[in-house]
Amino acid sequence: MKTFFAALAFSALIVSPCLAADAAPAVDSHLAAALDVLAASNAQQNVLAMVDALTPIMLGQVKKQHPDANDKVIAAFQSAFHDEMVASSGDLLKMQAAIYAEHFSEADLKALAAFYRSDAGKRFVTEQPAMMKEITPVASAWGMQTTQRAIQKATEKLQKEGLKL
Repeated sequence: MKTFFAALAFSALIVSPCLAADAAPAVDSHLAAALDVLAASNAQQNVLAMVDALTPIMLGQVKKQHPDANDKVIAAFQSAFHDEMVASSGDLLKMQAAIYAEHFSEADLKALAAFYRSDAGKRFVTEQPAMMKEITPVASAWGMQTTQRAIQKATEKLQKEGLKL
């Protein structure tokens, strides 16, 4: 489960610069400009692609924790998990829009939306879901490998300093 949530957090960072539920409220036209950037950048589809890419990772964790679960139970869990993630994706987009509005002026947001509607922007938008499907398992593997190495190095450093965890 921890691996899944770490991968989800890492992927969310790739999809948007930062995520926070307590972002300052934006002026209506400013927030509308931020929502337009998300629409132009295909953010909803990218979130759904991220969910699709992370679901097998989550299922792997569930199977490890519940090795006796039969295929019917796993399929039912997968369906319920996916449905809940999809149903709550709009909340994530609203949080992202508020953060975008906080970090960018309305003029900048309009320029970003224009970029995403340009030929280069459209290509980026088209390629991003496929790239996310490739990035997610790489990022997950990197996270697992790096975490293990970082824990080992930090433990060694503490031991050299005479400290114990």
